[in-house]
Amino acid sequence: MFKEYGLIGAGRGCYEIVDIVTRNGGIKICELWDENKSGVDKHLNIKINNMINPDLSYIITPGDPIVRKILYNKTKKKAIYAPFLLGKNTHIGSRAKFDEGLILQDGAIISCDVKVGKHVFLNFYSVIAHDSTVGDFSFLGTFANMMGYSKLGEGVLLGSGALVLPDVEIGDWSTIGAGAVVNKNVPSNEVWAGNPARFLRKNEDGIREKNKGNI
Repeated sequence: MFKEYGLIGAGRGCYEIVDIVTRNGGIKICELWDENKSGVDKHLNIKINNMINPDLSYIITPGDPIVRKILYNKTKKKAIYAPFLLGKNTHIGSRAKFDEGLILQDGAIISCDVKVGKHVFLNFYSVIAHDSTVGDFSFLGTFANMMGYSKLGEGVLLGSGALVLPDVEIGDWSTIGAGAVVNKNVPSNEVWAGNPARFLRKNEDGIREKNKGNI
């Protein structure tokens, strides 16, 4: 018997989430939620609803941490969220703790004694090493790697192939560019890139949405 889920967000990113479900089996996506749309998705042949269905558990699909939190804030009083969605060849280590809405794409790894917040998304083959902490709504890109005792605040985005060295902390709503090597702490609301990673600019998107009260 299939477990039925709904997806929050009807953009292109939801197709990758549907692919996880298709590969794993045992789960059926029966609707997409979008407050501005209704009808049927022409690629998936799945209905789009602008009302939350109280009989479904939902998964928030976009990768962008800001969008994830905005959607959470819009739906948190109405939706029941799925605890996790795991792709193939994923691993969650002993004593790891995580909250609702976790997504692990194929090959992603959470090691032992890790703490992960709600609605965190690990893309293909990303790794969180032992004794690390990841804040709510954060996103790890493909092959991103957090080494032991590292920490991400809320809403952090690690680009593909980024490496966070041991004991390094990245502040809330900061973005780390693809391939960056982060060897020192990063303040909140900043964009860093390079090897070693250096400050580029303030994260204006995050600051703007925070000032609006969306994050």
